[in-house]
Amino acid sequence: MFAGSEQVFPATVKEVNEDEFTCTILFDDELEYTDVRLRSVIDPEKQGFCFIPKIESMVLVGRIANSDQLFIALFSDIDKIIFVSPEQNTSLLITEQKVEIIAGDRSLLIDGENGLIVFNENDKNSFATDINKLTERLNTIEQDINNLKTVFKTGWVPVAMDGGAALKVASATWAGQSLTATKVDDIKDELIKH
Repeated sequence: MFAGSEQVFPATVKEVNEDEFTCTILFDDELEYTDVRLRSVIDPEKQGFCFIPKIESMVLVGRIANSDQLFIALFSDIDKIIFVSPEQNTSLLITEQKVEIIAGDRSLLIDGENGLIVFNENDKNSFATDINKLTERLNTIEQDINNLKTVFKTGWVPVAMDGGAALKVASATWAGQSLTATKVDDIKDELIKH
């Protein structure tokens, strides 16, 4: 039965069921209530926002009409915020250390605990999301510069009065291997606004 005749009363959160969006509360250190709603309906398939209270935090609990059904009206401490829209394949999760946004096939994760920002679940399709792809391009340029250094260091001996002919011969192989110029389309990520 309901705690007294109060329409709203304070209680302590003892347990949270994130699958059903309900919680268990303790009123007046003796009366325990289960299946207290964290949102308007108990249906994990429904869309909308849900505030998840911290365990042992204080909440204000209200009664629905004259029934024994209870809901959390106000929170003292929030553990996380969840937004789900299954029809739109959209979700949002906010905790003290993490923000995760999913909208269709795009996603963004900001992980404060590990110091990470992850675009599109680290899809290996672009320079923005794959450091290996960028490293390969930089290595190509670095190798080309190293090849030129090798020509100067080992393949060329200055010859008096040759007008640079010795350098031209020594660097002919290197000079004949042109690098492909990088275009914006080569490195941009279609899923990220540049």
